[in-house]
Amino acid sequence: MAIEIIDKIKQKNNGQFPIVDSNDIQGGYYQVTTMSERDAIPEQRRKNGMLCYVENDATRQHVYQLENGRWVKPTFTATNAVYVGEHEPGDKSVLWVDSKDEDANAVLGDNQIINEFAKTVDRLNEKIKDIHYAFTKDLDAGEIPAPNTEEATISVNPNKKKSKRFSMADIKRAEAKKYGREITDEDEEGGIELPTYKSGNIECIRIKRTDKKVYLPRDLKDGELVYCRDTRQLIICDNGKYVVLGSVGSGGDDNTGTLPKPPSQSGNDGYIELLSPDNTKYRVIVNDSGILEVYDTSLDEIDLPTPDQSGRFAGLLVNQVYGGGAKDSNTTPVSHGFIELYNNTKDPIILNGLSVQVAVNMGEWNVLPLKGKIPAFSSFLIRCQRHSNEALTTTRCRVTDYDMDWDILLSDKGLKTCIMIGTEPISVPNPFNGGENATPIPGYIDMLSAGGTDVAYTIDGYEGRFGHYMDKYCSVQRNEYSGKKDSNDNMLNGRSIDYRTCEVEIYGPRHSKSGPWHVHYDKIGIDERRPNLLTIAYGQEPTTRIINWQAKPSRFGAVKYRKVGESKFISVPSEKVKIGFEDTDVDKHTVILRNLEPGATYEFQAGEEGKWSDLMDLVIDTFENNKPIRFLQVTDQQGWDEREYLPWKWSAEFIRNNENYDFIMNTGDIAQNGNRAFEWRYYYEFGKDLMAGKCHMSCIGNNDRIDKKDSTPFTWYTSYENAPYISCYSWDLGNIHFISLNSEELNAEQQAWFREDVAKTNKRWVIVYMHVAPYTIVKMSKVQDWRPVFEECGVDVVICGHHHAYSRSHPMLGEEINEERGVYYIMSNATGFKLSGKEAPLTPTPNWYAKAGYPGGPNYIMWEVTEERIQMTSYYIEGMLPYELYNGGPLTKQVYDTIEIPQRNLRG
Repeated sequence: MAIEIIDKIKQKNNGQFPIVDSNDIQGGYYQVTTMSERDAIPEQRRKNGMLCYVENDATRQHVYQLENGRWVKPTFTATNAVYVGEHEPGDKSVLWVDSKDEDANAVLGDNQIINEFAKTVDRLNEKIKDIHYAFTKDLDAGEIPAPNTEEATISVNPNKKKSKRFSMADIKRAEAKKYGREITDEDEEGGIELPTYKSGNIECIRIKRTDKKVYLPRDLKDGELVYCRDTRQLIICDNGKYVVLGSVGSGGDDNTGTLPKPPSQSGNDGYIELLSPDNTKYRVIVNDSGILEVYDTSLDEIDLPTPDQSGRFAGLLVNQVYGGGAKDSNTTPVSHGFIELYNNTKDPIILNGLSVQVAVNMGEWNVLPLKGKIPAFSSFLIRCQRHSNEALTTTRCRVTDYDMDWDILLSDKGLKTCIMIGTEPISVPNPFNGGENATPIPGYIDMLSAGGTDVAYTIDGYEGRFGHYMDKYCSVQRNEYSGKKDSNDNMLNGRSIDYRTCEVEIYGPRHSKSGPWHVHYDKIGIDERRPNLLTIAYGQEPTTRIINWQAKPSRFGAVKYRKVGESKFISVPSEKVKIGFEDTDVDKHTVILRNLEPGATYEFQAGEEGKWSDLMDLVIDTFENNKPIRFLQVTDQQGWDEREYLPWKWSAEFIRNNENYDFIMNTGDIAQNGNRAFEWRYYYEFGKDLMAGKCHMSCIGNNDRIDKKDSTPFTWYTSYENAPYISCYSWDLGNIHFISLNSEELNAEQQAWFREDVAKTNKRWVIVYMHVAPYTIVKMSKVQDWRPVFEECGVDVVICGHHHAYSRSHPMLGEEINEERGVYYIMSNATGFKLSGKEAPLTPTPNWYAKAGYPGGPNYIMWEVTEERIQMTSYYIEGMLPYELYNGGPLTKQVYDTIEIPQRNLRG
């Protein structure tokens, strides 16, 4: 017999039911969801005698048969009904066809169906036999395995008499004798069939066995029995306590009922195990301060790491260490010494099997075995001995919440602190380069070390170098968190935190229950009292100014301006764009002031009532009559934190005091990553005096994009006219036509726009600025197809940054030097701390090199343009390096390179 099964999806396709005539069978079987769907089956789809299964049937009948136009109860039992679907039906009386089964749609013959049923019945019979055997013959609870091993190793007393070994023949004789039979030769050869046990008569129930000296479990259920073979004890679990029911011989404990000691944490031996609603087991212990601590039971059962697995713990860092010297001196601003670890990854880190080790100056290592788990992007705090009473008002940082307690007094004269795999004391003074070939020793994970603020207190274990950061007032705290950029230098990635003056809420230690915190927690934020990141830019015309700023969201925003000497302000409301940053939401404001009077000086303020910027001047100079235009080029300020932006701050202050310029040009990489708003804030905040009243014209760098992929952040800080693409725009000033390009998104559309734009200008000079140019210290392939475009369009100079080196090319036409028609390519080194080149100067010297190398400090270029020539002078600032040791001493500028570029008809 063949049955047509029509699946649910096909039946409900646009409300059309399938034809039920199939395989010469009149009638069919439908499956619908509701009674109304059953009643809506069209007449042409109905056949007398057909069946319909209704999934949501309040009467629980579910299966109906069509009889003379009416749906009635079938004349057979519901067990003959069939339900097709992915989920088990509520009605257990129907036959369920699982549509997820790849064989559900297979067409089987009658014999195949019968065979499938027979196989299923056979499997059920075998299962029943197994269960019957287990309950009537031999119910075995099994062995208790030793932890972390496949098989416990049992110590055997060699003097103990060995048990007799029995052969199969011995067993068969014993079985035959038990049932009143004589053993025969046939039996000896293995032919005897032993009688089965009688139903309902359990022959044997075994109890769990173990050797107590190897492993006695701590998670037995109430009433569960264990036999310890080595101590010959029978133990039962009674309401969470282990009771010894009986012992044989002198070995073993008495019947006191004491709990076996579990693994300890912070020196505690007892715990209570609780079950959470999601069936996770937790253990609760009491620490030395009487505070309950909770940890996942699984932490006691994990496989411990081996010294060659340090890679598993990349991102586990020593974040901050403090020692106050004398115990209970009551003279320190922090109550206790502490060690704060940090998990700089998106996954929890299990600490079991690791240790924290500390040593004073050049002393021996002290070891604390770790236990617990650090959640993602969270801290783990180890509190050490007390230095000052928490109740004192002079104790600004009270360490009352922590993850582990360590009874050790931490020095105030410098410490070396290391995380290791294993719990053996470190055997060398400096584990970071204590191995062969100056490599870290096996098991090394991280170290943060510092000497005392008194330089007499030095240390002998550290990464790279160390700073003198620690005393009873100051901790050493990590200043750098990026794993791929880790300098492996404790002088660079550490800093001193003075607890007499710091904001404890920001810099104080955190523990695992403090929750996740971002490594940018202490970076510069938005000032709610005034406009932030305020910039001025030229419009396409010399008499246009574009003013941008950011502020906390509000309904208002405007620029008010007037000519100097006038009393009445003109107010222009801003256009706003909302931006969501990691730490806050802001409005980006833009106001464009057009048709300003040439030669006039205006003053303006940006913001809103109660939150105005300082009053700044706008000088509307159109640079007529061949007046020289002087502009400042800076580039590549990018940094990871405030300290790395300090060289930019010092450079900006020096340039402001020592140079005269009409506007600023930045050739990209203001940020290290475009999505980290605090980096842009450092740039604009540290350079605000340099930019005050001056136009700031910039192009995007590869690092100004989000993960070097998305250029959108450039629009959060700037606005330029005539910008069909991000960072692509042009403008005129005096006798110069400037064009900015996005060297990260060069394409045919940008080339077409560039050609069309240049064709419209009649200016004497065409100057292009972009982050990466065709000829620098190297030739980058991604920009080489722009060389013929620049040459075709008569570009005079291409200005760039990017490679953290300085280079100036000869005038290049194609691959050759051409003094009359060639294009000059000039790259500045960073005006910041990144002064090491991405690539070294090429050898042998390429034909395009006029000068290439590394200035001896932050680099900037002064450009002066007249009708007849361009004068370029490259300077570097001397006296700032090494910048991590700079303390505000005198700075000087040194000329690194200079060139005069005549207009084309005067060359040669």
